[in-house]
Amino acid sequence: MYDPQVFFDDPFSATIYVRRFVLSVWEEWMGHELADIHDGELADLLKHSGSKAFEHHAGEDSKILMDYQRMADTSHRIRVHKRAVKAISWAFRNDAKDNKQSEREEERNKQSDREEERRAWSILEEKLSLLEAQLGEWMGMFAQRASMAEALEANRQARSAGQLTKLATVAVPFSIVAAVFSMGGEFAAGQPLFPVFWAITLPVTFVLLLWVIHGNTITVWWKKKTQRKGREVQRVWNVLGWRLSLNVSAQPDEEKGE
Repeated sequence: MYDPQVFFDDPFSATIYVRRFVLSVWEEWMGHELADIHDGELADLLKHSGSKAFEHHAGEDSKILMDYQRMADTSHRIRVHKRAVKAISWAFRNDAKDNKQSEREEERNKQSDREEERRAWSILEEKLSLLEAQLGEWMGMFAQRASMAEALEANRQARSAGQLTKLATVAVPFSIVAAVFSMGGEFAAGQPLFPVFWAITLPVTFVLLLWVIHGNTITVWWKKKTQRKGREVQRVWNVLGWRLSLNVSAQPDEEKGE
């Protein structure tokens, strides 16, 4: 008895077990690599979902660069492995075409086995291409997220500068008035009015701080409130207009009845 996979007229068929072992090793590595990329992408998406999507970007620019460099290294490693798989496929003669059209049973079996092996290596190359494309899309999404985080940070700094300007606009005049009221000697005429100054300054300062800290929330709440009132007023006007139209349409009928 002899192995049906080994053909005596083709010495290269003796390497069938070695080729299948190499193929199984590459398929196992491919499965682990695809699983790692999928898990990493899923963890990244979960980390950047919800209301705290960009919270971790604050003050961690170096970490972002390290993560991006790690993905770039992974992409380079995948390209190297892709070239290695292609070289192995060439070495195993998977791209070679058999021009002999023999009708013998063992020749047909040999050709079918070679075609199956070619398809297996072709599928492996397609998986590598898919892995490379998936990683490229992930890196593109990462770069877009970094740009959005930078835009949000610039917007936040601009809002902070605007809030400081608002505080300075009110605080500077108050400080000047306080300095005038607190003068002594011949400038002490306004000293009895100093409690009045504090009675006005403290509430105004408190309202200003509240507006600066929670200005966006207050603005959104006020808009919702005015929109709700506007809808209620519109509804009342619609009801009144409907009733007026009914009264106007009923008056000619009453006159005809009289």
